[in-house]
Amino acid sequence: MTTPSDATPADSTSSDSAAPPRFEGRPERFRVMLEDDHPHLFDGGMGTEIYARGVFINRSFDELNLTQPDLVKAVHQEYVQAGAEIVETNTFGASRPKLEAFGLGDQTVEINRRGAEIAREAVGERALVAGAIGPLGIRMEPFGPTSRDEARAFFAEQAGALAAGGADLLVLETFGSFEELKEAIAGAREACELPVVAQMTIGQDLRTTFGTDPDHFIPQLEEAGADVLGLNCSVGPAAMLAGVERIRPLTDLPLCVMPNAGLPREVHGRKMYMASPEYMAKYAARLIKMGARFVGGCCGTTPEHTARMHDAVRSLHPARVQPHPHPVAEDVVLAKDDRAQTIGSFGLSGGFNLIHFNPTLQRFGGMPGASRLEGKTRITLEGAMPEGKVRVDKLDIQGED
Repeated sequence: MTTPSDATPADSTSSDSAAPPRFEGRPERFRVMLEDDHPHLFDGGMGTEIYARGVFINRSFDELNLTQPDLVKAVHQEYVQAGAEIVETNTFGASRPKLEAFGLGDQTVEINRRGAEIAREAVGERALVAGAIGPLGIRMEPFGPTSRDEARAFFAEQAGALAAGGADLLVLETFGSFEELKEAIAGAREACELPVVAQMTIGQDLRTTFGTDPDHFIPQLEEAGADVLGLNCSVGPAAMLAGVERIRPLTDLPLCVMPNAGLPREVHGRKMYMASPEYMAKYAARLIKMGARFVGGCCGTTPEHTARMHDAVRSLHPARVQPHPHPVAEDVVLAKDDRAQTIGSFGLSGGFNLIHFNPTLQRFGGMPGASRLEGKTRITLEGAMPEGKVRVDKLDIQGED
């Protein structure tokens, strides 16, 4: 696979720039939004809107920035007319690895730059433009061949092109792996100085596809340098509301939430999103009252959803909830081959500092099991484990004395 460093000069926004590009003006408008006491509205789904307008899913929707820019521009314009204050570019799948699957890798920079330019042409000064960046669609080490440096370079390439096209901020969204999202944040920071919104996707159980819960990924993403944290896609607004309730006490950064229009259902062979504009509007208001600062829509949401959400949230004020520290529990005893060693303390609600429980450890030949022993918690490692720190996403001892 071609990496950004292998690209020809025509594929690079700048071959010798020493510092990330600076864009004054509109990005500062977003920074003002971060500090004010008002809710702000993103647009809704782009991919499902494009599909609804007759574009088949067996092609790159991001390529439409070059082949059908008027179609993309029309979607942006309808969202702004519906009341969106921030629109996302049609570049969610425009990283080099994803574009190479369509034979478009050498057009990565152009597709992203044009995506930002089209959005700017569509909205003018009526709204801000958020450069949309999604996962790479390839496995990152240790679960795949892509190194962290390579992943970071792919994200930096996309972020730099979006900034060059006039994006006011970046939205890194629909990430199932917080480790990959951390590399996306790092790549964005290397490429430009635009504000960064970082969003994970969760299931009905409030965990990511890798089994990680918010108690673990929220502090890590805050430390990575995101300006806004949030959730998007995968589930409808009810699960997102539960997610916000869970993460609001974990950080004092602004929160952004973009649910799907419910869970998709198959109707006559087609995937349909069933949540009505009125339903989404009701939950948008609840999300703001729960503490979200930014709301919007993801798959299945339309300009009509955005219009109803705008009416529902424009007069509200987000709740302000101060984060609280994780309570400290007793020492942890790590036992292997009948030898016990005390290795430290952990937080009752997840233990993101020292110990993180992850079922994927089974892949390494061992599944930690927890039991009580003499007032402490014993972790027994069964079978061979990799050397280094034991990684666990959640050690659930809540309710134990």
